[in-house]
Amino acid sequence: MVAVLSRRKGSILDIPFIVIIIFAFAFIVVISAVILTEFRDINVDNNLGMNTELIEKGMAAVSALDYMFIFAAIGFGMATVILAFQIRTHPIMFFFALLLTVIFVIITVFFTNTFVLMMENPALSTAIGDFPLLDTVMRNLPMIMTILAFLTILALYMGKRGDVGV
Repeated sequence: MVAVLSRRKGSILDIPFIVIIIFAFAFIVVISAVILTEFRDINVDNNLGMNTELIEKGMAAVSALDYMFIFAAIGFGMATVILAFQIRTHPIMFFFALLLTVIFVIITVFFTNTFVLMMENPALSTAIGDFPLLDTVMRNLPMIMTILAFLTILALYMGKRGDVGV
């Protein structure tokens, strides 16, 4: 395991993985908030006698995930850019990296549109109101990923020089 982690380096190919992780995390957080809200409402409406304090603590924990989402997104981006300095690259690959960036940004637009369409659901749109940072990041994800991709490209081609191997 240590050998695998020691060889791990950041590259432009990390961008789609970051987008998928961010999208999945955002979706799971919003769905969790919807489920907890429905559970709380059913408990109150039907007087089930369940401990509402635990449900409220669960809601508070899910609300804290808004800040954790930002922390994770920034951490993924920083790790990719910092680790990109460790890769030895040949300048000819710059154009390939630009092409991949365009493709990844187009894919990111589809993820953003999917998120926006899902948030048009009344239950989900109510829940997303509790997560303003998550909503802002998801609606601006193509721009954020474009900036991250260009920072990664800069790190790739300003990083280590030397034998790039054949």
